[in-house]
Amino acid sequence: MTYHKDIAPIDYRIPAERQNAKRHYGVHPYFTRRPYNVVRDYILRYSQAGDLVIDPFGGSGVTAIEAMLAGRTGVQNDINPLANFIAKSIADLRQGKASEYGDALLNLRGLCEARLGALQGMSERQIATLLSKLPLPKNVELPGNSDVDHYRDLFLPRQLAALAILREAIDRLRNRPAHRAMLVAWSATLTKLNRTFLSAEGRAESRGGSSIFSIYRYKVAKRPVELPPWETFFERAQNVIAAKLEMDTLVTANAKAQKGSFVVESKDVDELAESYKGKVDYIFTDPPYGGHISYLDLSTLWNCWLGIMPSQKARECELIVGGELKHSESLYITRLGESIGKC
Repeated sequence: MTYHKDIAPIDYRIPAERQNAKRHYGVHPYFTRRPYNVVRDYILRYSQAGDLVIDPFGGSGVTAIEAMLAGRTGVQNDINPLANFIAKSIADLRQGKASEYGDALLNLRGLCEARLGALQGMSERQIATLLSKLPLPKNVELPGNSDVDHYRDLFLPRQLAALAILREAIDRLRNRPAHRAMLVAWSATLTKLNRTFLSAEGRAESRGGSSIFSIYRYKVAKRPVELPPWETFFERAQNVIAAKLEMDTLVTANAKAQKGSFVVESKDVDELAESYKGKVDYIFTDPPYGGHISYLDLSTLWNCWLGIMPSQKARECELIVGGELKHSESLYITRLGESIGKC
């Protein structure tokens, strides 16, 4: 057995490679991501094939996914359902065939492209009539610092209809891996087809992002940009297929990656510590940033329509300062210290 004291520390700089891994960049946006190659190098240095590697604050899953691809058991833990949805969707790209993903996208094109294009010529009354017949998300209340009060107000009526049409078609896909892939592409599309999307100045209209990721609240644009729905979804779906092809190449080329496994948990650190006591070989984590980002509040854009809203217990356990529940800084400091102690 190799003990921690026998392992030489990493005493050299590892240049961050942020955009080189399609599995982490391009599939779905999230609030923060550690450079995958830095995380991977630490996992390779401090653990061995077959070890259990855990991230108690897993975010979009970089640690657990890289552990899995290195032949370890990667345990992804986060109380944010969106984080676990993204991480599992990426890990599940090992499943199925790329050709099945492509077939699913072509199927969706036949079902949706013309129908989405026709939305542009509809009147407000026609759109309202259509919306009354489509399966829409719950109209939950948004955090108090939002520019609008309720969830559906984050979308223009045409955007709401387009997203509902796409989601309805995706839910009809029978191939499970392809369905999962198209669903994460649809979820990523939500980022651009809503009133918080802001175009980047001096660039193409589609180049930009949601105010959720820049000023960390639901700020609605004064003049919302209406991007073409099918083209926006198609681009996201192609990104997912590119990540699938990358994942297939990595798994095929690496015998260790074929033996790696991926586990998802959604537990507070105290509960997680009890579940994995004595079982963990290595921890790599990046705790939440205090008052900078209210992860659960800001993830409502995705969690609501995906039907994976966090429980009240999860909201009360969230390790932040502020947020809709106004967690205090002293509580954050105390609980962060306790969490590190549990690790």
